[in-house]
Amino acid sequence: ALRLRKATNALRQRSEWLRARTHPDLPDLSDDALMRDLDEWLAPLAPPGAATVEALLRGAQVDAALESLLTYEQRRLVDREAPARLELPGGAPVPLDYSRGELSVSVRLQRVLGMASHPRCGGAPVEFTLLSPADRPIQTTSDVPGFFSEGSYAEVRAELKGRYPKHFWPEDPLQAEPLGNATKKQRQEAAARVGVGS
Repeated sequence: ALRLRKATNALRQRSEWLRARTHPDLPDLSDDALMRDLDEWLAPLAPPGAATVEALLRGAQVDAALESLLTYEQRRLVDREAPARLELPGGAPVPLDYSRGELSVSVRLQRVLGMASHPRCGGAPVEFTLLSPADRPIQTTSDVPGFFSEGSYAEVRAELKGRYPKHFWPEDPLQAEPLGNATKKQRQEAAARVGVGS
């Protein structure tokens, strides 16, 4: 198997996700294809005196060689249509996960408060795993606004409000402000405005 840096493997997963969905013209970066074609993509980058391609597989050249399989234009396409991170209101971007061949993100529920439209990348909805304040999964959805307005948010809110009474659980999550990277004081002010106990 290939030993890749985390960033290189993430790029490969993003490219493969996009290739499978909408861009079959992107190079095949699957394990099978890369191992089958080692002599074509890795051997040319071998430094003088390198013993075998297998020895190269253990070196840093693997990452550079794999990344060079994407042209500049293809790399820009991957960055645009299969981004590494998702911008959320009220906080820092969160990493997108393509490792299962699906597009997903794990984020605390308070980070998506007020989300009126569900994010999409490459035409596909992002699957959200919503987390409790203890970073435990509480809900998986591909429609956050629907979860808030028509889904099981009321039940989840009742349960989590009892378990985490100091946290913000608004009655109307679509009208609430996200509490991404808010300070403790900002979270307390938001809770006081809406009323944590309501």
